[in-house]
Amino acid sequence: MRQLLVVGSLVLLLTATTTFAQNAESFRLSAFLVNPADTPGLYPGSPRAYGGAIEYFAKSNLSWQMAVSSEQTLITTFTAAGLPFSSLERIHPVDGTARFHFGSSLVRPFLGAGVRYIRVAGHDNWRPELAGGLTFAITPHLGIDLDARALFNRRKLDVQPTGIRVHDGDFEEGSSRRLSVGLGWRF
Repeated sequence: MRQLLVVGSLVLLLTATTTFAQNAESFRLSAFLVNPADTPGLYPGSPRAYGGAIEYFAKSNLSWQMAVSSEQTLITTFTAAGLPFSSLERIHPVDGTARFHFGSSLVRPFLGAGVRYIRVAGHDNWRPELAGGLTFAITPHLGIDLDARALFNRRKLDVQPTGIRVHDGDFEEGSSRRLSVGLGWRF
């Protein structure tokens, strides 16, 4: 019990005396986990989706973020005989987002807009996205990120009038909403 009080006091002391204002022309690196319900859940215990991001602050409240994640998905391709073949593969979506950060306190909300790019089986897929979230300051350099993204313009599958997919490289992207939690370090 005593250790819990000491650790709790130290955490309060560190967070109460820090502010998390980003300096202009600074960088921030982060690692995150994506909510498993937001990725194509193929079976219980599927490998988790994870990723990393770099964020550049042009001003104290304006930044650009580039994030790359790794997600397992079911991809359908067609053999030379025209038969469908499905396999589990990892895709690596790239998210580019411009963000506006509000305030400079221990809890710092942000809103952003950008685009998600995925290349699967030689096919490009671009989707606009909106992002929002919070950064909780632990120290002047370390913070916990909660991020929510909404993806738009769901990719259309190529379907013949018979209902058979003829597009090589079909894949399941999961939910159009993405929730993630991460840890970020400001330089």
